[in-house]
Amino acid sequence: MGGIFILIVAAFVWMVYFFVWPYYQSWKIGRDWQAVENELTNYFKSDTYGGATPQETYEMYVAALKRGDIESASRYFYFQKEDAQKAKLQDLATKGELQKYIDDLPEWVEMREEEYDANNTRQFSYGSLSLQIIFGLNGYANIWKIETL
Repeated sequence: MGGIFILIVAAFVWMVYFFVWPYYQSWKIGRDWQAVENELTNYFKSDTYGGATPQETYEMYVAALKRGDIESASRYFYFQKEDAQKAKLQDLATKGELQKYIDDLPEWVEMREEEYDANNTRQFSYGSLSLQIIFGLNGYANIWKIETL
């Protein structure tokens, strides 16, 4: 009688381990992923660093640079590029080259829009394509962010 009980318990443990546990793990991963996705969506919705047009975003970026506000200037970039842009601007400031960088940025009227096939992306250039700026639309906050400069 005791052997049958042990066999039933072993069979139950085996079934839980091979059938129920993987489903539980999948559910748990899905739940965690949903939390990350919600956090990221909330971040995008609350983003205020950008304008209603690419021009407005560019002008806000240049104005922040002229104020010497590297932190704010870097926030006009998509979140994946903020840190790299901040480091670049800080490096330029450390080397005493930030003002030259600012002076070399063109006025918006000197920029021309290039053809770009993505609906939520715009590309502008200056000169003989020596400077290209790509903007992307943050659809959650309905603001334009700098993707590449």
